[in-house]
Amino acid sequence: MARSIDSLLVSHEAAQERRDAGKPIWDRRLTIKHLLSSDSSDEQAATTARTIGSVLKGSTWCTADRKRAEQNGEDSEILALAQKLSRARTLRRLNTLLDELYDLADADRVWIA
Repeated sequence: MARSIDSLLVSHEAAQERRDAGKPIWDRRLTIKHLLSSDSSDEQAATTARTIGSVLKGSTWCTADRKRAEQNGEDSEILALAQKLSRARTLRRLNTLLDELYDLADADRVWIA
């Protein structure tokens, strides 16, 4: 799912509906920002990507998505992304995958901290 004006609008509307219902805006939290560094080398990016992939794979978000996907006879998007992260070797690839992560997080109401 690519970020677009429509996807941002849907995310905003979902947040407003949750606020109006007295629910928290975000269902889950994924803490990874502390793993990011100013080192822009591909070597550091590969290490960071593997670590983020491991954190993502072990998250409650991934577990819930795997169960949902299994019930629907689908593949887990979150698990697939974790696997892509574990194979990323360049900063450019890491940045692309982080964009994908943020888009999925917005759709699934996951706060990335």
